[in-house]
Amino acid sequence: MIYGYDSQIVIATLILLVAMGSATWNALVKIHQQPLLLVTLMVLPQMIIALPIAVTHLPQHTYTLSIIFLSSLIQTAYIIFLAKAYSRANLSIVYPIALGLAPIISFSFVHLIYHKDLDLIEIIGVIIICAGAAGFSLFNRDFWKTTSLKTKLYTLIVSILIAGYGLTDSFGVKYENNIQSYISWLFLIKGLMLLIPMMLLKKIKLINLYQDWKNYSIAGLLAGIGYAVIIWSFYYALTPLVLSLRASSIVFTVILAKVIIKEPVSFYKILLSMIIVSGIIIILIY
Repeated sequence: MIYGYDSQIVIATLILLVAMGSATWNALVKIHQQPLLLVTLMVLPQMIIALPIAVTHLPQHTYTLSIIFLSSLIQTAYIIFLAKAYSRANLSIVYPIALGLAPIISFSFVHLIYHKDLDLIEIIGVIIICAGAAGFSLFNRDFWKTTSLKTKLYTLIVSILIAGYGLTDSFGVKYENNIQSYISWLFLIKGLMLLIPMMLLKKIKLINLYQDWKNYSIAGLLAGIGYAVIIWSFYYALTPLVLSLRASSIVFTVILAKVIIKEPVSFYKILLSMIIVSGIIIILIY
């Protein structure tokens, strides 16, 4: 139970709301002329909000900072490879399979290393959601015909990195046992890790801060609030379950891709969206 409510329903509801925001900021990154620059500037609003919280919520364990540093490294790599993948392929090709594979990878790790398993019904729900999400890429002819091997490799790496930082943060927030402290220090350290190299390489200019402030502010806040909720969910639930529900954002991505980027929506996309929804219903009903 969470605050007197069923934890499964609370977590699922919040993650589905996060999924809408996640789809939105991913679409903003895709249509931006410089994706890597935008995802770097996105950390600015996150750091501004995180700073006062971090000052008043110091880590209880020094080892927590090591975990946060590792997660920040993984997330920095994730952002770089995601930007590279987006620069090479349509949003509807890259995003689905990356989200669909991550829960399966994390489930394998949790099962083999920690010897923890989801219940059978939860496993079925996770598999259905992941299969539906990955299907958006696998049943897309462009994925096999026009997407280069390097882009596919980037996408696979993104999946591994999503599972990697998810598992790291899941362990870290439970170890620290202070959600506010963990989230705020993660946003600060990750932000510095992204900003400092870009500033040293002179990739960020004052004109970028002025011209793009609306894009990186909106995208940064959506991403920051979204991942804060994800970390909060990691505290109460196993990583594969959280990541699989997060993968439902592909349904919202399809809608946004149609509205913003004018990508076509075929029958198989509607069918796969229904499959994802059925997986969510299975998890919720259970």
